[in-house]
Amino acid sequence: MLLAACCELGGSPTKQECLSFITDAGWFNKNLGQDLQPYPGQIGNEPRWKTLFAFARLDAVEHECILRGETGAWPISPRGREEFARHRAYLTENDLRLRLMFMTTRRFKKYIQPQYEPNDQDLPRPASIYEDDGRYLSHDIENMLNQIL
Repeated sequence: MLLAACCELGGSPTKQECLSFITDAGWFNKNLGQDLQPYPGQIGNEPRWKTLFAFARLDAVEHECILRGETGAWPISPRGREEFARHRAYLTENDLRLRLMFMTTRRFKKYIQPQYEPNDQDLPRPASIYEDDGRYLSHDIENMLNQIL
């Protein structure tokens, strides 16, 4: 999702521009209770969904998909564009792959695959995905998938 936003924005978007784009596009399935809280022990009050994208950006830099550069800029590299295109192709090869993406919304799935239509095979987002949440359970994705099929 981050690479998609960087591709769409082009240039050297900032963290805030990327996150605003993702929010405005309605791509991320935010559970307003969990996702708006900061991580325990985190300095500041940044919502954890934004911290997740900061970690995704760090991974993308380490894999040379986002260029190291000026502070605050998140420019996508040629390799990042290639990786996004490869990942998009992988997701569109099999309809079920998109349906397993519970952290994304219908809008993002339609962005990836314009023919996508939601149905009862779409994996719902678990009640809790954060280990520090008292409701967190280890999620058996295969079992969840079998329940909806």
